[in-house]
Order: sequence, then C-alpha cells, then structure tokens
Amino acid sequence: MDYDQALRTASVHGHLAVVEALLAAGADVHACDEDSLYYAAAYGHVGIVKALLDAGAEKDCVLRRAYRNERQDVLKMLTEL
Repeated sequence: MDYDQALRTASVHGHLAVVEALLAAGADVHACDEDSLYYAAAYGHVGIVKALLDAGAEKDCVLRRAYRNERQDVLKMLTEL
C-alpha cells in the first residue's frame, strides 16, 4: 500500500484519525517533498500539522505556506511550539 500518497490525501481532506493511523503504520512525513504538511497548513488543519511535526516533519517548511494562505490558526500553533 502507498501510505505516503494516502497520507497526503488524508492531510488535504483534514482526516486526523487517518493521518495518525498512517503515521503509525510507517508513512513517511518527508515523502513527496513534504506535501502532506504543505496541504495541511494551506487548508488550516492545525491538528494534522501538529501530528506531522510531532512525527518529524520540518517546521520551517510549513511557515511560508501558512503565511501565504493567511492561515492565522496554523501560524499561531507554530509559534507556540
């Protein structure tokens, strides 16, 4: 199964429970140039952004995307880490 593609899809659509299950199953947070993190930030899925960061995704990679998409909720969470 392609956990990495599934992780990106779940991140886009805001399915936190699915993201957590995929990470537990071994999905790579760095796959697809960290698209999962970018999309979660762009759509304001704060819980998913946090889960991906906790799993080792790069915080710096998401700042620009959250700022560009005016996701104040994501930016606030990132500054509190």
